[in-house]
Amino acid sequence: MRAETAKLRNILRNGDLPLIKKVHLIQGYVLSKGTFQCATWGEVPAAQFRAFHGCIMGMYRDATGSLYVPGSITSLFSDADVIYDNNLMSPMTMLKLARLSLLLRVVAKSPPLVLELAIATCNFKKSWAATTHGDLAWVAAINSKFTPCQFFSFPEWVQFLSSDPSLKGREVKRTCKSKFANVVVNGCPSVQVAGLESAFPCSHCGYRANSTQQLSLHLFSKHAIKDSIRLYVKGTRCHICLIDFHKHENVLNHVRRGRTPCRRQALLYGPLLSTEEADARDLTIRCSNVKLQRKGLRRHALAGPHVQLCGPRLVTLCGPVQKTIG
Repeated sequence: MRAETAKLRNILRNGDLPLIKKVHLIQGYVLSKGTFQCATWGEVPAAQFRAFHGCIMGMYRDATGSLYVPGSITSLFSDADVIYDNNLMSPMTMLKLARLSLLLRVVAKSPPLVLELAIATCNFKKSWAATTHGDLAWVAAINSKFTPCQFFSFPEWVQFLSSDPSLKGREVKRTCKSKFANVVVNGCPSVQVAGLESAFPCSHCGYRANSTQQLSLHLFSKHAIKDSIRLYVKGTRCHICLIDFHKHENVLNHVRRGRTPCRRQALLYGPLLSTEEADARDLTIRCSNVKLQRKGLRRHALAGPHVQLCGPRLVTLCGPVQKTIG
């Protein structure tokens, strides 16, 4: 979806087109291809929703001109501001509307065993029926016409909607398109908003980044400076936790992300390679990465299951850790 939205960027950033036409273009793509079969999704995990939310908001920001530019006043506009000021539909509301529309179609057509299956699974957490039941309660909390049904069970909602699915469907769509349904971006990923003074300036130029990842990407693409964390990894196993990842890229990601104490301990123990040795190692694995790319695989594609090696492990160190960017 992210690759497809990049094709629309030149059109959405065209200042000669009115906003209403750009919004119709976004809706035409999102509703037909971008969110294909999203009505069948249950509760979306936070990591996957962040990717979905980012794609939709990227198109919204391209169309409205509210782009993230470090050091610019446009960085102060949050996603909620962009949605509310331009009367747009939030990504979470899109998913809710898709699920509710599917439920109304199922209630109207009454296919055999489908409603029975939905009712039977409505008590299972994160199932489609349980998630849709939450969406119905959300609509009832916003629209006064559905307020008496706010505490209905899922079977009671099905019985209530079966009386006039078309009328109920129009009312649900009207509710989801209102500003009240999009005032708060439910499930919106936390975004670090940078003002005029960003927390991550580049030491080689005047660029200011909003995150360490953005700064690392800038250093590599503009100044050819790689992340120095690569100097703290040698071979295919982590020398802190003694897990063999079979590939250098996998153990590098393991230490770089810092989800375990391994990153902190690796920085405290010091680098294992010099810059020249790390560059030579990168050259040796470049051919294998090209072969993986030709097969449609990424450089960290698993070569086998991770293996926990026998100890003894290194002694745990304590002390301040220095930054490794650049």
